[in-house]
Amino acid sequence: MRSIGYVLMKKPGNTDDCLDFMKRHQVNLVLLTLKTSERVTEMYILRCLVAVFCWQFDCPDRQEVMVEEWVGGCFFLQNEKRQMISVDNANSRLKKTLDKLERAGMQVNGRDQRFAYDVIYMHNNENL
Repeated sequence: MRSIGYVLMKKPGNTDDCLDFMKRHQVNLVLLTLKTSERVTEMYILRCLVAVFCWQFDCPDRQEVMVEEWVGGCFFLQNEKRQMISVDNANSRLKKTLDKLERAGMQVNGRDQRFAYDVIYMHNNENL
């Protein structure tokens, strides 16, 4: 679904916006980077799994568009098996997005195209 920012100002803000923008402007490259971050509150620590798509268009106004998609997360205090299920769910959502881009004719470049289970053992010490 197209975002309000795209409808009003023609500034792509999500994957659907970029797919629509692609109809009028040539795409040079789509690069995928996977990242994790931690949200720390008094009640929980949540590890967020985020897919960052960097779209490079052949357009003077919008040469590069960064789109972050939150595809899942897991709570730090959950057991290992439950966290692995959360990673699998995130990979499933990511796969749906990658399949959508593939159907649109886009080749997505990136070193990793799925989250590994070792993300459940990683900690971002600056948030703890």
